[in-house]
Amino acid sequence: MAQSTSVIIYAIGLFDENSADQNPRVLEKLAKETGGKAYFPKSSSEVVSVCRQIAEDVRHQYTLGYSPEGNAHPAYRRIRVKVIAPGKGKLYVRTRPGYLFSPNEPAQTAAGHAQD
Repeated sequence: MAQSTSVIIYAIGLFDENSADQNPRVLEKLAKETGGKAYFPKSSSEVVSVCRQIAEDVRHQYTLGYSPEGNAHPAYRRIRVKVIAPGKGKLYVRTRPGYLFSPNEPAQTAAGHAQD
């Protein structure tokens, strides 16, 4: 379901060290598949810091659009985004690894975040 929407998921895992059902990999995968990020704060003060990081990330997002040519069929499409900015050094882009394409929908979008 997360792959079929344009939502970006930021997961905050608040785990009890004595809990047997902890599985941070599930949160990491869900966040990565949507272009978000998973956080695992160790204290309540770290939760505030994580929320600030997420807010900063959201304020620096942008959207790219793409429309496939011809008679494209419905499928999961993998994407890769590269950014080059002269004088900015190596840039890192975080985005979802792909999207579900449906020919009946308008142009697909992928939100991302770039940082130095």
